Amino acid sequence: MNLNKIVIGTANFGNQYSIKGIKKLETKEIEKILNFAYKKKIRNIDTAPAYGNSESILGKIGLKDWRVSTKIQLKKNCKNHHDFILSSVSKSLNNLKVDKLENLLVHSTLGEFNKKEKIKIIETLKKLKKNRIIKNFGCSIYSPKELYDSTKSNDIDIIQAPLNIFDRRFIDKKVEKYLRRKNIKLQIRSIFLRGLLLYDYSTLPRKFNYWEDNFKKYQMYLKKNRLNKTLGALSILNKVDYTSVVIGFDKYQELKDVVKNLPNNKLLIPKFNIKKKDKIIDPRKW
Repeated sequence: MNLNKIVIGTANFGNQYSIKGIKKLETKEIEKILNFAYKKKIRNIDTAPAYGNSESILGKIGLKDWRVSTKIQLKKNCKNHHDFILSSVSKSLNNLKVDKLENLLVHSTLGEFNKKEKIKIIETLKKLKKNRIIKNFGCSIYSPKELYDSTKSNDIDIIQAPLNIFDRRFIDKKVEKYLRRKNIKLQIRSIFLRGLLLYDYSTLPRKFNYWEDNFKKYQMYLKKNRLNKTLGALSILNKVDYTSVVIGFDKYQELKDVVKNLPNNKLLIPKFNIKKKDKIIDPRKW
């Protein structure tokens, strides 16, 4: 794993996001995270209007020399997707105080929209790309099915998808072959499963008791390979071909730990008794 593949996640810059219940970060802590990342030549950052006031916070701090990605939240009943997209992008650019974006992601699957709506959405995104307001466009999705629904009749550049020790749906030869054929970049998110994989398992909320055996098995994997929880969670990255990985941090020290513990060796990661439809791999259902 190379440092230039790390993308700083900002969901907790404007919202309470982690399972630990930590409130949104103070501006001073955000600045420490970004300054350290910049010194380590990490230059990519991921945000969204849905992340509270994270865009405005980033704009005030300053994003010179950063490659910035954000998202648009489309709605089925929108009367004019073209105008909505342009308005949303304009607002994000203004909040972020930048004049272009590295990636613009639809914060859902394009499979939710009918053919006519899809055409209008893609046309608008292509126009933004042609005008060099965005470099790449794509979707932030949750499953391989959403990947196929969003891309089978559309040309997109990138998808952002969940992947971690417990959720390996995108570690699939069929998926990897499809992405290569369509020339679509894979950006990984949820590598720590919203902080769950870094949690003190002895104090897990009761709703996770059903998967207790999996947590015990994961702890044995960490102990056997002498890994801390951060390195253990990151070790899955050696099993997949990806362009970048979005990682969120509750504090500056966590970023330092990730930089220090970049996984290099391919380890034998155990299989867990977790099904593709289990709630544990989809934080929306927690």
